Amino acid sequence: MKPSLRIIIIEDSPDDALLIVREVEHAGYVVQAQRVQTAEELRDALAQGTWDLVLADYSLPHFSATEGLAILKETGLDVPFIIVSGKIGEEMAVQLMKDGATDYVMKDRLSRLGPAVQRELREADERRRKRDAEQALAESEKRYRLLVESQTDLIVRTDPEEQLLYASPTYCALFGKTPQELMNSSYQPLVHPDDLPSVEHTVVDLFHPPPSYHYEERAMTVGGWRWIEWTAHAELDTQGTVVAIVGSGRDITDRKQMEEKLRMSEADLQQAQAVAHVGSWRWDIAHDEFVWSDEMCRIFGVAPHAFTGSVQDVIARAIHPDDRARIEESNRAIIKDHNPQPLEYRIVWPDGSVHTVWVKPGEMTLDDKGHVSSLTGVVLDITDRKRAEAERGTMQAQLLQSQKMEAIGQLAGGVAHDFNNMLTGILGNIALMRSTLPPADPLLENLNAAETSARQAADLTKGLLAFSRRAVVLPVPINLTAALDATLALLKQSLPATMNIVRDYEQTAWNVLLDQSQMTQIMLNLAVNARDAMKGKGTLTIRARNVTVDTSYVHEHSYARTGEFVHLSVTDTGPGMSSEIMQHLFEPFYTTKPVGSGTGLGLSIVYGAVKQAGGWITAGSTEGVGKNTPRIERTSSGEPTPHIGQTCSGATFDIYLPRCLEESTQSFTPSPPSVDVRGGTVLVVEDEPIVRGVAQALLSRSGYTVLTAPDGASALNVLRENPVGIGLILLDMTMPGMTNGEVVQAIRALDPTVPILLNSGYTSNGTVKKMLEEDSVQGFLGKPYDLDQLLNTVDQLMKRT
Repeated sequence: MKPSLRIIIIEDSPDDALLIVREVEHAGYVVQAQRVQTAEELRDALAQGTWDLVLADYSLPHFSATEGLAILKETGLDVPFIIVSGKIGEEMAVQLMKDGATDYVMKDRLSRLGPAVQRELREADERRRKRDAEQALAESEKRYRLLVESQTDLIVRTDPEEQLLYASPTYCALFGKTPQELMNSSYQPLVHPDDLPSVEHTVVDLFHPPPSYHYEERAMTVGGWRWIEWTAHAELDTQGTVVAIVGSGRDITDRKQMEEKLRMSEADLQQAQAVAHVGSWRWDIAHDEFVWSDEMCRIFGVAPHAFTGSVQDVIARAIHPDDRARIEESNRAIIKDHNPQPLEYRIVWPDGSVHTVWVKPGEMTLDDKGHVSSLTGVVLDITDRKRAEAERGTMQAQLLQSQKMEAIGQLAGGVAHDFNNMLTGILGNIALMRSTLPPADPLLENLNAAETSARQAADLTKGLLAFSRRAVVLPVPINLTAALDATLALLKQSLPATMNIVRDYEQTAWNVLLDQSQMTQIMLNLAVNARDAMKGKGTLTIRARNVTVDTSYVHEHSYARTGEFVHLSVTDTGPGMSSEIMQHLFEPFYTTKPVGSGTGLGLSIVYGAVKQAGGWITAGSTEGVGKNTPRIERTSSGEPTPHIGQTCSGATFDIYLPRCLEESTQSFTPSPPSVDVRGGTVLVVEDEPIVRGVAQALLSRSGYTVLTAPDGASALNVLRENPVGIGLILLDMTMPGMTNGEVVQAIRALDPTVPILLNSGYTSNGTVKKMLEEDSVQGFLGKPYDLDQLLNTVDQLMKRT
């Protein structure tokens, strides 16, 4: 169960207060927070109950952290006070810390707030426990003093033969005897057997100089065994002969019991330190001696009581060499300036392992000359926390990169949508113009040039859609080995003969769920990227292995997930890439090539295709000269397999595609599309007038009767007016008014069988796939499309009816 925290937040911005609360909740607490903005509100809040923490902005319109800290100090409450500000200066932060603030965190680095809160709460708890222990000890000492001072000493006097000559009333009462009973007898109290030898030895020694001794014994009294503390001395005559023995004593049973309790308390403190992993220490500066608690010894990797010596011994034997100078400087500041400060440094265990500790000085004492004589403090092992902070930083960087790529993808997809609508109109009108010109018309050359540019622009939008994972693909189970062979056969035509392609993949590679066009996009762009990196000369190694991704990999790569995957890697022997280039590697339009030598979309397309296929891609590289040598790795079955692997520079792209358990049914031999066209009526539903006009013209000139509608509601009216004559509906997916799903549902209510051909320049692949699987629509045509694509698709769908 998460611990609960009651927090006062001094903050004028509700939004900032909410962010602060969420950050503390992320640190593992259930937060009950009250926001205050004035001194009156803070005083009222402090009077309402117990608070665990105060988080304060430095400056508010009518209040400030300085005033808030002063009010808190007035109450005498020991509540951690942390500054959370966006504009506090370092000098002011230091001053506030001197005035009593426990820490400060900048608002642009709120990730520090959780650890800071945890640390200060631990320290506050330690202070409370220490204060309670000190208070309990003080109360015990007070009771002990009152007990001792209220007691009247036992006074007895005996002759050398131990005949009682005098006994005080308290002595008589303790042993339950009257003075007469004691004087008229040779009564001796029963001494505990364990104490009897030392008592007899003391009595004998009283007859030899020096004639005075102090001892303790247990005696049987009316209340049972009691501890008696005795001071005895011999009375001597003028010749130095012992004539009497006088003893004064007191019942110290209560003190003995308290001493035993204190011993047990010290043992409990040692155990508590061991449980909390908090060690304590005391530095006797005057004698240069360093005393450790048992837990501190364990934190430093040595057995309890195994380490003694001076501070210099500790520094030389236990402190990491790179941190010794800081500690020596801190020690000089303690001695010279009386300014002990918390310190974080690394220690080296006897086994050579490196750990990180946090040391907090405590009470400092001065001698009568004002020199520091001793210093106490605590030490915590924060190795695990430092490791967790480093891992959290890595994960946050990965998350930010993922969010950035997602935002760029959304922007790229939106741009592609608008471009595709415009390109559909451009390409369609070019086709219409070409059909009206004779074969020898000189304008055809201009039209061809315009068409070439438009198709290049269409390729760019396809790349943007691939990156944003909005390209419509129909993945099927494919054999990765066969898909790679088919793709590499095409790649050879695009790569120079001076490039050597090494195939290093298992023939038993698992199937994956992928569209062959995606595989072509991935391999083509990675190969072209490698070709340019190696300047057309080098080795391209393509490797595929079945792997099982476990939790340890996912822990280091937050975007990954566990399960069975096919690991596809592509390695070149180029010069490698710098860390700066690696940060922007998959961003669209980012390129290191000269102007006019590339679009910067190649790796973006790869990134989008892999993500759309349910996998992920990583890249590894260092600047230098690429070199590949054999090395051994293990497959999913644990078998060692030699392969060609990168050992220094170049670049390696690692792609993980999820395993598909279905059998492969994909054929990689393309079949020529049908171009037979026949007549019929087509309803074109499109909100863009230019695209609607182009589609109408292209279909009309190809023998179709064309009806048009600018939106879903108008299309339904046309369908009602022509209940039996429409043979196909060409339906744009993104229009104002009714949603695409609503339009399709309404069409099916009017005509359950009419084929619906969706078309769009930007859509969700999942939406299209689902509608095709449900057979609510019968086809999809992406924008921009040309005459052949339009006619082939329309013809095929209308032949099915």
